[in-house]
Amino acid sequence: MTQWRVFSQPNVLSLPMWRACRIVDGVLKIDNHITGTKEAAQKRADELNALEEKKKRLFRRATRKGADE
Repeated sequence: MTQWRVFSQPNVLSLPMWRACRIVDGVLKIDNHITGTKEAAQKRADELNALEEKKKRLFRRATRKGADE
């Protein structure tokens, strides 16, 4: 799985909207949260990356526990 990154999305008011995105299997996935600053979007991307890591750890723990039985 690729890491979440920050990108700027222009809008009609010429103010950038900052969002988190990643590419999965060649498809661009965009987080629904829209922020007004790059720092806030980076914080959101970091949260999403941490959540993804937690899911991976829990999956590994569950599959390892099942294999031990």
